[in-house]
Amino acid sequence: VDVTDSSEVDFTLREAAFMDYDTLEFPLRVRSLNPGDKIHPLGMHGTKKIKSIFIDNKIPRWRRSRIPILEDQRSIVWIAGICLSDRVKVTAMTKRIVKAEII
Repeated sequence: VDVTDSSEVDFTLREAAFMDYDTLEFPLRVRSLNPGDKIHPLGMHGTKKIKSIFIDNKIPRWRRSRIPILEDQRSIVWIAGICLSDRVKVTAMTKRIVKAEII
């Protein structure tokens, strides 16, 4: 996880997520999926179960537990390579950007 500026933002990268630094509640933590986990998907109203997101994206069951989940102190902010939380999206008002990346 790095703090970056807008010149490095590339929203087409699946292996990276760009988040508004000021909306995050640190520290961040990486973990695996827990039963009942939910996220507020980018552009959607309300939350959705991560299990449903995996099904919608045709992620095989054996792979689901291996996908990193990034969370802050409030909620899940990124399902690595799959879904970003609407709460942490970069907007025109964003001053500092955090880049999380799968290596």
